[in-house]
Amino acid sequence: MDQHQTLDLEAVEPMTAREVADFLKVHIKTLLRWHAQGVGPRRYCPTGRGGRALYNRAEVIAWAFREKGGSR
Repeated sequence: MDQHQTLDLEAVEPMTAREVADFLKVHIKTLLRWHAQGVGPRRYCPTGRGGRALYNRAEVIAWAFREKGGSR
């Protein structure tokens, strides 16, 4: 599945890249590098021009849980 999809902002609690990096305790550049490598939590582009990429909070939490081997 494509890591860069549209996000229904009414259906989820969106997070910015900075918020995700802070939550995962990684540098923002690490998060961006993960995306370029096709790893890390999925990010979405809001519809409309100039929208910045956002993340679904529930998916970020689930991704972190899986990466920690279920210990988070």
